[in-house]
Amino acid sequence: GEPTMELQYSIVSFNTGFGIGGVSDGSVGTISPGGLSNLSLTSDYNLLHMNSAGDYESGFNAGMNSLSADPLLNNSFFPDQCSPTIDASGITIGLDEFEPAPNGGELNLGHTGGLDIAQTSLADINGDGVVDGLDVVQLSAAFSTIMNVDPRYDALSDLNGDSVVDGVDLALLAADFSRSCP
Repeated sequence: GEPTMELQYSIVSFNTGFGIGGVSDGSVGTISPGGLSNLSLTSDYNLLHMNSAGDYESGFNAGMNSLSADPLLNNSFFPDQCSPTIDASGITIGLDEFEPAPNGGELNLGHTGGLDIAQTSLADINGDGVVDGLDVVQLSAAFSTIMNVDPRYDALSDLNGDSVVDGVDLALLAADFSRSCP
């Protein structure tokens, strides 16, 4: 049959050569359209950026939902809180995954997605890119409410997703206060 390769939920950045593909001459044994002309590639929900020969070798396509932006990795290759890889997998966090709160309800891309070491989402309740007094006001309006009990309950203010807007949510907001993402 036709050889296939599936790449999903990955960060491929700052590599020597192609992000997906192989050496430019398509040598035998490399993963490239030139070396394996019948290779079928499925690429979905990836971030490819600044690979020295290009993100994709000729013949490969970016695929659905793939990003090409600086992943904002630190010296330990973990994404910054403002990384475009945060909450970018298209996968809702399930019972078998754990990302610390606030987690945006969607798994991060890369090797820490779905794990307790994943980068948290910015505690930006109103979604304007900055954690400020407007977020405090929105959380205050919903403070001390329980989902399906109080009509003032606001799911966006429930930063840890435990169905209660309380001091834990306020602490998460305070930890990010004055932080912004472009």
